[in-house]
Amino acid sequence: MMCNLPVEGTIVKEFYIGHTHILISDAAYSNKTPEELKRIEEEFRQQGLNLYLRNSTKESTPVETDR
Repeated sequence: MMCNLPVEGTIVKEFYIGHTHILISDAAYSNKTPEELKRIEEEFRQQGLNLYLRNSTKESTPVETDR
């Protein structure tokens, strides 16, 4: 099944994984000031850290059992 989604920006990379068609766009970076780019990068890093911390606390949380 083919789906045509509007993609903003310029397609900078295009490839397939199996039957999945993947398009990489520069929309997050095009027409942005250096300050905006820095904010975008900081948000990206913070989200990655939050995900890592959330997953690491799930794995280290002891499971309570009824004894």
